[in-house]
Amino acid sequence: MKVPVILFEPGDMQLLYGSPTRRRQFIDRFIAQLEPTHQRELNKFNRVLKQRNILLKQDDYSAEELMIWDIQFSDLSSTISQRRRQYLQDISEMLSAEYKQIARSNQMVQLRFNPGAPMTSQAIMHRLTGSRDRLTTIGAQKDDYKFIFGDSEAKSVASRGENRTIIFALLSIITKLARQQYGDRVVVLLDDIDSELDYSHRINLYDLPSFQSHTIATTLDYRGDHHSIRLG
Repeated sequence: MKVPVILFEPGDMQLLYGSPTRRRQFIDRFIAQLEPTHQRELNKFNRVLKQRNILLKQDDYSAEELMIWDIQFSDLSSTISQRRRQYLQDISEMLSAEYKQIARSNQMVQLRFNPGAPMTSQAIMHRLTGSRDRLTTIGAQKDDYKFIFGDSEAKSVASRGENRTIIFALLSIITKLARQQYGDRVVVLLDDIDSELDYSHRINLYDLPSFQSHTIATTLDYRGDHHSIRLG
């Protein structure tokens, strides 16, 4: 029986400030654990995107060949973006409550999805066929999402501690959603998260209810290891 593993990496603590690529990788990693077809579709999408871009750089490509790639690209881009939007919406609906529980604050916290293209394959096809670009400038490879704190983007107005708490809440929600689907079979791996946290914040993270069982934390800092490994 496959054991679902939810992996959190050191760079995840910098999601608010990191690149759109990093944020896409984070949500895709989670979605792929709940829907294995997601990773296969991502791999196929990236191959189609690469081939389309190669074709566009040629001076003598045929419209018929481009149409073949456009159809595949539009379908895959729409599927991937819609799935990302749904999962981000589910997380966003829980984010304020989870933040409140951790921070004891009524601050509104949300995720806002910024798609890299229209959400339907037909609309994407329309944009592609009307473009003369020599590179694919729209699509799921351009998707991004922002963390909203009150009415503004969190990275602009929230303190460092508030930003860290937002990530704690996000990790907790993702763990809960995974366990809703798979139950206690889910194993959470916190891979060297310690490198991004001081000792007190490290303990706060490990003490969250979501990480009280079936959680393994790797660390290069021996101090406090007895807090880091929970297999109950």
